[in-house]
Amino acid sequence: MSISAIGQTVMLLSEEAGGHFSTRAIFERLGLRTLDLPIDPERMCIDRAATEELVERERPEFVFVDRSEGLRYEDFSFIGRLEGTTTVFDASQFVTPILTGRYENPLAWGFDLMLFTLHKNFPGPQKAAILGREEGDLWKRLVAGLSTMVSSSHAENTYLAGLTLLREEWLERYVQRLLGTAAGLEAALAQRGVQVLPRSRQGDPRWPVTHHIWVLAEDREAAFAQYEGLTSVRIHTNYRKLPYGLGYGLRLGTSFSSVAGIGDAHLEELADIVATTIASGPSASLQERVGRLAAEARTSAILPAEYWT
Repeated sequence: MSISAIGQTVMLLSEEAGGHFSTRAIFERLGLRTLDLPIDPERMCIDRAATEELVERERPEFVFVDRSEGLRYEDFSFIGRLEGTTTVFDASQFVTPILTGRYENPLAWGFDLMLFTLHKNFPGPQKAAILGREEGDLWKRLVAGLSTMVSSSHAENTYLAGLTLLREEWLERYVQRLLGTAAGLEAALAQRGVQVLPRSRQGDPRWPVTHHIWVLAEDREAAFAQYEGLTSVRIHTNYRKLPYGLGYGLRLGTSFSSVAGIGDAHLEELADIVATTIASGPSASLQERVGRLAAEARTSAILPAEYWT
C-alpha cells in the first residue's frame, strides 16, 4: 500500500511453489495484477530461465518472494539482480538462520526490502519488522506510507526484539538446534516408516536445509486424521496442502521445540511418538509420553526457567 499503485503488476510465489496461501488474495484486493513465478516441478524449485524470460516480457513493477514452505533454503539471488523492478523478500520462516549467517542474506542478494514476522522462526514478540537495503527514495516512500497506515510503531516490542538480537550466543545455539534436529527427526521418522519427503529431492543439494519436515498422506482425510491425532497427544503440526502437487499432508517444524529444549537426545522418543500416533491413533499413554519428554527436555531449554513457571 505504501509503495504500489492500483493496476501495477507483482510476480509472486504461488501456493504450488511454497508461497503463502493468502498472498495473492491480499495483492489482488489492493488492485494489483498478479503473475506466478514459473516453477521446476521435478526439482521442486523456481525455474530461473523461465522466470527471467517472463520478467523480460511482462516488466512487473514488483517481485515478491514469500517462501512459507521449503525443505531447503532456495537460491533466489538471481531475482535480487533483476533490473527495473522492486524486489521484496519475506523472511518470516528463515530470519534467524539469516541473522546468524547460516543462510545468505536476501539484502546481500540485491533484494530491495526484507520483511518478517517476529513470532515464527524468530523467537520474539507478536509483531513484524521490515529492512531496506539502502535509505533511498523507495525507503522514504515506504516510511511515509507506514506512518499513515500503521496506527502504532509498538515501541515496546521494538525494544524487546532488540533485546533478543543482542543475545547472540543464545541465537547461535537456537539455530544449531533448529536445523540439526530437523534433519535428525526426518531420518528417525523415515526409519519408522513415516512417509516423509526426503529433503534431498528438493532443489540443489548445496542449498542449506530448513527446519521443516513434510509428512505425506494418502489423501486429505488421512492427512487431517494424522493432524487431529498428533494434536490430541499435544504435538503441534500444520495440516495443509503441500507444494508441487504432493497432495495434502503435514508440515512439522522445529522452531518451538528447539526453544523448549528438544535436542538430539530426544529425537528417537519424539519420532517414535509421532510414528505410533500416525500408525495407531492417539491414546492417553502417548499423551503421557509427550508430557514426560517435554519435562525432560525443559532441563536443557534455551529460555530461562522463569519462562516456564
